[in-house]
Amino acid sequence: MKTVAQTLKITPHEHSMFVLDTYMVWCESYSNNDADLQKLIANTKLFQYWISVYRALEDDFIWKVRDYEDLGKDTIWDFYNNITTKITQYYSKPLIKKALKTKDYEYRSN
Repeated sequence: MKTVAQTLKITPHEHSMFVLDTYMVWCESYSNNDADLQKLIANTKLFQYWISVYRALEDDFIWKVRDYEDLGKDTIWDFYNNITTKITQYYSKPLIKKALKTKDYEYRSN
């Protein structure tokens, strides 16, 4: 079976960067400021929760697209986005609350 990156016709690095960017956008939707955003992005347990849900969505994508290898790149990406954007429906309120309660990082300008 092909990987998600192979199916999307991108490199594994490009796929990883896309997934991380998606995580950052997801975190941004639950933050009120840059400090909150940093807390959410940096929280390991929150990321582990999020990536497990995202991988399940990607598995669903691979399963559904397996018989349509002749689709064009744009169509495959549209299909991928239609499935993976469901990530917005998933969140762990307890993990988000706990992440936001962590101490603020100190910012220093040089």
